[in-house]
Amino acid sequence: MNLGPSPIFGKRAVLSLCFVACLAGDAFGLQRPPHDCRELAKQADVVVIIKVTSVTSEATVGSVDTYSQKAQATVVRAVKGKIEPTFTLYGKQIDSKDPDRLLFIQFGHVNGVREGTFLAFLTKDKERWVGSHPADSFQEIVGGKVLDRGQRVEVEPLLQELRLPASSASDPDERFRKIDPNKHGEFGTPTILYVKTFPTSQRWPEDLAKAVVIRDETVARPSSEHFKRYPANDEIKTLLSTYYVVTRENWLHGHSHVAFSDIGGYLTFPDGRRLTWIFRPGGLMLVIYPDGGAVHLSACCPRK
Repeated sequence: MNLGPSPIFGKRAVLSLCFVACLAGDAFGLQRPPHDCRELAKQADVVVIIKVTSVTSEATVGSVDTYSQKAQATVVRAVKGKIEPTFTLYGKQIDSKDPDRLLFIQFGHVNGVREGTFLAFLTKDKERWVGSHPADSFQEIVGGKVLDRGQRVEVEPLLQELRLPASSASDPDERFRKIDPNKHGEFGTPTILYVKTFPTSQRWPEDLAKAVVIRDETVARPSSEHFKRYPANDEIKTLLSTYYVVTRENWLHGHSHVAFSDIGGYLTFPDGRRLTWIFRPGGLMLVIYPDGGAVHLSACCPRK
C-alpha cells in the first residue's frame, strides 16, 4: 500500500475541512475527535498486538514521510493480515511530502512508540512497516486495556469487534484452511492430510527452545464464552513441550473438553519453518506441519 492521499488517510478535502473546523475552535492546537479502533482496523493492512523493544532515534526517509524512530517488534497476536513474526517498525514522523500529513506532524500528532505492548494498525511504506494512520496507529495496552473512542476498554471484547469474517481471513497456507465439519471454534481445525508417526505416550520431541509462538485468530478462535482463562503465548510453548502424543482416535473421543472454544496460531522457527497449533480447553492440543501432517497431544497421562 502506498502512503499519501488515499482512503487510508482520508480525502484531502475532508481532512482540510476537519482541520479548518478544529483550528477555528482552538487557535493553539489541533483538536481531533477520539479515534475509533474499528475504523483504524478497516484502514490498516495488518492489525496485530506487538511487543516493542530496542527503540532508537534514527532518521529514515520513506516514500512520503520521514521517520525519526526505529524499533524492533515481535508479534504477540495477529488479528488481521500477514506479517513476519519479528520486524522493524518505523515511527515518529518529522517531515512529509503530503501537506495533510505534514499538518499532523506540525501539531505534534505522530505515531510515536516506546518499549511496551501495543495494538498496532500497520501498512507498508516501501518495504518498511509503519503506522497506517498519521497519528493513532500504535495504541498501548496497559492492564489489559486500550484507548478506544476516548475511553480505556478491555482488549478482548474489542478484538472480537475487530476480527475479520472467515471469508476474509488471510493465510498463506490456504489449502489447510478448509472448515472441519466437527468445528470447535469459529474457524474449526485446519484440514489434516495424515497423522505424524511419533511414539504415543511420550512427549512431542520437537525442540521448541528457539520457536516463537504467535496467536492468530484466522487459525481458530472461540465462538462461545464458556472458557475464560486462555494460556498466554509462553504457556502455549510449555504445554506443547509437556503434553503427550496420543492417537487421533484417542484425541477425538477419549477426552472431555469445552465446546466451541478453540484458539490457534503458529510456531515459527529460525530455519523458516512454520507449524500451526490449536489449543482446545480440556487438556488437548493439535500441531499441524506445513505438509498437512498432524500431531495430537493430550495433558492426561496416557496408558502405555
